[in-house]
Amino acid sequence: MTQRYAAAGRALVLSVALLAFTSSGGRAQSVGPDLPGIQVSVGPQVSTLGIGAGASVRFARMFGASVEYHFTPAFPDIEESGTNNRLTADVSVHGGTLMATWHPTGGSFAVGAGLFFGGANADITLDLDPNGTTTVDLGDHSYDAADVGTVSGEIDYSGVRPVFALGLMGTGLNVVLGAAIVGPDASLSADGALSTDPEFRRDLDLEIEDLNDDLSKVPVYPYVRIGWRFGVL
Repeated sequence: MTQRYAAAGRALVLSVALLAFTSSGGRAQSVGPDLPGIQVSVGPQVSTLGIGAGASVRFARMFGASVEYHFTPAFPDIEESGTNNRLTADVSVHGGTLMATWHPTGGSFAVGAGLFFGGANADITLDLDPNGTTTVDLGDHSYDAADVGTVSGEIDYSGVRPVFALGLMGTGLNVVLGAAIVGPDASLSADGALSTDPEFRRDLDLEIEDLNDDLSKVPVYPYVRIGWRFGVL
């Protein structure tokens, strides 16, 4: 645990050093007071939304805009099995951002705010062995696997939400840290013999409520990206 925090601390120090260098000594690559007009840059990037591309426009020395989209997921599906039970999670991650940017020093360092669209969605299926002895705790009771059947669920961290970010934005190296304000939502269902039983339905609703309460404790989607943008105008 201590080594993990130390590694995170070194990464943070490196990020701050990059920000400081680009906003001061590295300013020669950015829009300056002697470069009026519009500057456009585009390039590839990878982020917590997957692999994609982005474009930046600088309208003036201190103001600009950024648009990004990620179309290739960077996360594999999950499949685990044991005692003839199988858990699968089909994870879909995609989307992008549209932000206005403010460059307080006139360099690459910027603060951005705008809209986040897309996010993460996971379809989860728990196939229980009907001939096994597994029991499932739902709500206030425990149920035999044969009576529960297949449990299906969805966890959704997607939509159109506000996003805030800071980092290096524009021509050259881009390193951005941010967060979208999301309202995660979860659902569960089962198709076994008890699927229409009132008590079982109440316990399943309690389980959904508890799951949503746990998800709401972290009402943000972390947005971290790194990439490179080439000036085209």
